[in-house]
Amino acid sequence: MAKLRDDRAKAVGLNDVWAMDFVSDQLTTGRKFGVLAVVDTWSRNVPVLD
Repeated sequence: MAKLRDDRAKAVGLNDVWAMDFVSDQLTTGRKFGVLAVVDTWSRNVPVLD
């Protein structure tokens, strides 16, 4: 179970706080792939999908 952190900084402007997450999926051929998504939490802009 995930624990919420109380010390997280609130975003007050562009490029202030960033979040990242690893996501994965599978193609119809059975090949799996993963993606690192980086998000600016204030603007919800996603400049990086690697």
